[in-house]
Amino acid sequence: MRVIWGSWRSQIAAALLPLLLFAEQVALGMNGPVLGAAAAVFEIVLAIVMLLLLRPDAGFWTRAWPVFLFVVASLVWIALPAVAPGLLGARSNPYIAPDLVLSGLVRGFGTAAVLLAGAFLGYRRGLMRIALAWLVGLGNLLILVGLWIREFDPAHVWGYQKGILLDRFTGTLLNANASGCVFGVIALLGLGLTLALLRERDPVDPQPRETVQQVLAALAIVGGIGACAITGSRTALLLTLLVGVTLALSDRALRRFFQRGFAIGVAGALLLAAIAIFVSLDTGLDRLVMAKQDGADRVTLWNHYYEMAAASPWFGYGPLAFSEANLASLQSMSDASNFWYVNAPHNVVLSLLLQGGWPYLILISLAIAIMFAHMLLTRRQSRADPRLKSVIGALLLILGCSMVDIALDVPAIVSLATALLAMGWGRALRISADRQEGSENSAA
Repeated sequence: MRVIWGSWRSQIAAALLPLLLFAEQVALGMNGPVLGAAAAVFEIVLAIVMLLLLRPDAGFWTRAWPVFLFVVASLVWIALPAVAPGLLGARSNPYIAPDLVLSGLVRGFGTAAVLLAGAFLGYRRGLMRIALAWLVGLGNLLILVGLWIREFDPAHVWGYQKGILLDRFTGTLLNANASGCVFGVIALLGLGLTLALLRERDPVDPQPRETVQQVLAALAIVGGIGACAITGSRTALLLTLLVGVTLALSDRALRRFFQRGFAIGVAGALLLAAIAIFVSLDTGLDRLVMAKQDGADRVTLWNHYYEMAAASPWFGYGPLAFSEANLASLQSMSDASNFWYVNAPHNVVLSLLLQGGWPYLILISLAIAIMFAHMLLTRRQSRADPRLKSVIGALLLILGCSMVDIALDVPAIVSLATALLAMGWGRALRISADRQEGSENSAA
């Protein structure tokens, strides 16, 4: 099936979101209050531009409103202690860092804007595949920029010192594990594009754009896995390989293209090659040796931060207030020794609990669950789109990384995950609308 590239308005719209995501990833992941606020402003502007370019019909809003209701409710919940403390029986803002609430809300609105922009793209026929092609191409560029930075100045990223990560590849971020997660996403999206082109590309009369996409997709798979390996991120590499091999072996077109035994051999060879790259590096060996101790340290962290969350179950400690709450929790020399340097709980569930309590976590979880339900219920069982499967795989990778590390505490990765989820959800809403329209036409 040929890719329909559409009008110039559609092509611009499909490129804008990937370009913004790329810019955020290059700019240190938009970590820090100033960069985070700037990213949110650009994201809100982007959503407005996308709305003007794509103009989604009433059917989109009719199907999308439950998700946006929960998203808005989550923002209202974390704002409530700051804007209306009297309703809670308190005389003043109960949050530990009230001056950060506004910045946290701005970031929240920025994420909601990315959700809107991605859903607009997914809802318009053909634009999700174009946007994913952009993400794969820009992902290759991101890897090259990271390697150039490492070659030019291995001790810094854009002038910022890497500190304790001096011996690890951090790409354009200052955290190697976060970069490993991003590189894994690039590899999985490249695999999805490769599998889709295997179905769609005409071997007799291929389009030039399809040929370019095929080359970029192959580079993304190899470059993404390789870059992930040299970051030394154990979780990111393992999940990338597991998800990638699962996607490849479960693809019917690939099984038809190769004999099953040969396909399994190729997948096994890629797996062994990636592991060999990881182990051959001094960093990789050191990381494997440290796995048991790091696991024990993670459990210690999680126990401490769960106790903090349990002490404030309704509203947490406020958005962006983790560092302040963490320092306030240090009650002994042992606590100070173990936790003074930690800037994130290394678990997305604990992170959300500490920001806004159980209601905040539940509201966000409900919004995500509805979107995933739409995606899974409208998936064509007979011939699932490899692009959509790669998006789901990339989201699972990000979720897995965020359960043991800081992936979803990095604004750029939050935006990336939101955009991928939103595009898949928007596509599901379009399929649902098309089915309803077809049923109504048949009845008429």
